Amino acid sequence: MNEHDPTLNFAPDFFVEDRLAFLFLGKDSGLKAIIPEIDQGLINGEILACALVTRGKEDPCSISPMMKRILLNWLWELTIPTVFVATKGHYEENWVELMMCCDIRLGKKELTMQFPWEVSPPAFDLEERCQVLMGVEGRKSDYHQLTQGIFGGDELYEMGFFNHLLGQEDPLPEVKLFFRKIIGDKSRDQIKAIVDCFHYYKKLGLKTYRDLLLEEEARQFCRLAAREFWHKDRG
Repeated sequence: MNEHDPTLNFAPDFFVEDRLAFLFLGKDSGLKAIIPEIDQGLINGEILACALVTRGKEDPCSISPMMKRILLNWLWELTIPTVFVATKGHYEENWVELMMCCDIRLGKKELTMQFPWEVSPPAFDLEERCQVLMGVEGRKSDYHQLTQGIFGGDELYEMGFFNHLLGQEDPLPEVKLFFRKIIGDKSRDQIKAIVDCFHYYKKLGLKTYRDLLLEEEARQFCRLAAREFWHKDRG
């Protein structure tokens, strides 16, 4: 496995460890070559989840529109859980849209973020997606209020937008631990059920019937993830 620097400045653009793919986002990430490699790893059963990590050395808003579009289209159709790992800096517009596209969001309390009012062209309904992630269905006016402020990482965690606050300089061990507690030593069928829950939860969103058992199971499972169920001692 490629070694990575704790500051993430010299981490490789892509590597896999414990069936978790780490994709580092920057100006020269080589997405056209990396995405097919991840897709093949998924087919072969070598990858169970994908983490998108921002580099601490770069301005987070340096992502290009073309790179964002490639990532959004790919992430939205990806059938494995995805996590966005936000490190340092200020996040807005393109980067927040990428965060909202992912199933899980982990970030450091030192960062700041502003919710976008609109992006062009939008990949999905920002207001609805935010409601799904933060559990405020039926209150679309709340999203407009969110766009008026700038929030720190600790505030985003309290609001339910971040699933976990990263406390170490090198976030990768924490990311691996987070997924290990989700996947653990579960059987192939159990892992498939967990992966399906994340995928259908993202796809169905608010436009689904409440009596769909799979949809309801997905909601329950993702709410447990959001409240860090696995970080508590269950006795």
